[in-house]
Amino acid sequence: DVQYRVRNLGAFSHGTPELRYRVTSDADATCEVSGLADGYEGAVYVPSTVEIGGRAFRVTAVGKNAFAFRAVTHLYISEGVETLGNYACLGSGAMTEVVLPDSMTQIGLYAFKNRPLTKLVLGAGLRTVREQAFASVTLGSVVCHGESGSYWEAVTVAAGNDVLTAATKSYVTTYPVQFCAFPLLDPVVELMSVTVDGAAVRQGALKADTEAQRFLLDGQPVEGDGYVYLMLYKPV
Repeated sequence: DVQYRVRNLGAFSHGTPELRYRVTSDADATCEVSGLADGYEGAVYVPSTVEIGGRAFRVTAVGKNAFAFRAVTHLYISEGVETLGNYACLGSGAMTEVVLPDSMTQIGLYAFKNRPLTKLVLGAGLRTVREQAFASVTLGSVVCHGESGSYWEAVTVAAGNDVLTAATKSYVTTYPVQFCAFPLLDPVVELMSVTVDGAAVRQGALKADTEAQRFLLDGQPVEGDGYVYLMLYKPV
């Protein structure tokens, strides 16, 4: 499966453009994902930071009902996001893959109710799965970032999540190289390795000198234009 190697890199650092946000604390510069633009269907990438009104805000949550009854086929949530809100992905449309980061501590009420999930990846920081988060879910493979003997000792799974409890799980103790803080974990798929002057890139907030420093993607030099020109069309 080569899908990881051909996805738009810009989506990892900036998130899906159709995402909508709500400021949760202006003083702390935090926000949550509040929804999607009308009509959007497909994969969703939730970033760790987003610019609102010229300021950088940390994305700390996917809010209540954010993707409820929306045609989200894949969901990738960046490191730094801590909670998946109540009813966040409630609905009937199938989701091929959901990847949750180490920073996510809680999955809310009815978060995935009625959603067929082909693959679910749970991060090392998970501590609470609330009531019926996985109620009426058809669940395929479950991958957990942690030790098989101790992972679930630290997690409180509330009632109504029998599907998750009974699912066959695999455990991985180390993530592969991350790009822009997305832990796209799969023991079979090789992810892209990004280095700057020989040092591996593991954070999306890296600032570098594109003129003076050397960038490699999977060992190959990265070259690009210094400017991007956009033509915007305004309907009559």
